[in-house]
Amino acid sequence: ALMIGLALVTTMSILGASINKSIDVSVTKQFTSDYLVSNAIGQPFSPTIADDVRKVDGVATVAPAQSVSLEVNDAQVNATAGDSSELTKIFDIPFVKGSAPGEGEIALREERQVSLGVKVGDTVQLGFASGKVTATVSGFYSQTYVVNSAIIPFSTVVAGNVQRVDSSIAVDATPEADKAALGEALDAATKDFPTVTVQNQDDFADAQRSQVDQLLYLIYALLGLAIVIAALGIVLAALYILLMYQRVMTGPKPTFAEGEAPPDLSWREKVVVAPIIASFLFLGFFPKPVLDLVNPAVDRTLQIVGVSDPAPANASGSEK
Repeated sequence: ALMIGLALVTTMSILGASINKSIDVSVTKQFTSDYLVSNAIGQPFSPTIADDVRKVDGVATVAPAQSVSLEVNDAQVNATAGDSSELTKIFDIPFVKGSAPGEGEIALREERQVSLGVKVGDTVQLGFASGKVTATVSGFYSQTYVVNSAIIPFSTVVAGNVQRVDSSIAVDATPEADKAALGEALDAATKDFPTVTVQNQDDFADAQRSQVDQLLYLIYALLGLAIVIAALGIVLAALYILLMYQRVMTGPKPTFAEGEAPPDLSWREKVVVAPIIASFLFLGFFPKPVLDLVNPAVDRTLQIVGVSDPAPANASGSEK
C-alpha cells in the first residue's frame, strides 16, 4: 500500500505538469485578445458591461459572446452567440468552408457537417427552449477553443425568445494604448460587478492552472493520508508481533507457593483440547479419510505437470 501510494503521487505529479503545460500552449494559441472579461463564478452577466467597456479610452474592439444551448435539426448543440465581425477581428476562427454568419445564418464546427448532413446554403431549424428559428448555414470551421460548436448572431437569440446576456467579453486595445493602464481602467469600469473579472493572457492561464492545481492538491492530500495510514499499519503490525512474541516467549514465569503444583486443566479447557487430541490419534492410525479428499487434487496436479507418482518399492528395487 505504501509503494502504491508513492507511485500514485508520482503519477499525479507528472499528469499535473503535463496538463498545466497543455494549458499554457492552448492559451498562447487561442487567447489572442488583450483582455477577457468574464464572471468568476461562471454565471452570465448583463450586456451593459460591454457598453461600459466600449467607453474606456484605449479600447479598440469589444466582442461580447453568449453561450447558448439549442437544437439544430433536433440535434443538441452548444452555440456561441455574438457579432461575427467583432469576433473575427479578435479571434482567428479557422473557416474551412463558407464564411462567418450574418443575420439569419449559422456557422457550424466542421464535424457537424457530417453528423447533421448539411452543407453551406442549407436551411436548418434552430430549436430554443421557448421558440424555433430558421437559419441558413453560412460555413464550417475546424476545431477551436474560442467558440462553441456553432456561431449565431445575437438577433437569433432574441428571435428564439432567449434572454440576452453575456458569458464573456473579449477586448483588444489600440496599438498606442498602455496595456497596464488599460487593465486598471477596465477594472474600474467593472467595479460595480464584484464577480466580474478582467484578465490578460497571463491572468487567464494562471486561473486555468489554479483549477488543476486545486484538484491535484486534494488528490495529494488524500494520497498522503493513505500513505500515513499504510505506514502506521506497518508500525502497529510490527509492534503487535513483537509484543506478542515478548509475552509468549520471554514473559514472566508463573510463580507458585513452595510445594504447590501447577493447576490442572479446567473442564472447559479439557473440552476444547480433547477433540483435537482425539483427531490426532485417529488420523495418525487411519489417515485414509483425509487422503481420499486430497488425492484427486494431487492426481489432477500431477496430470497437468506431466509427472506420475511412482509405485512404492522395497530395498531390492522391486515394486511392492
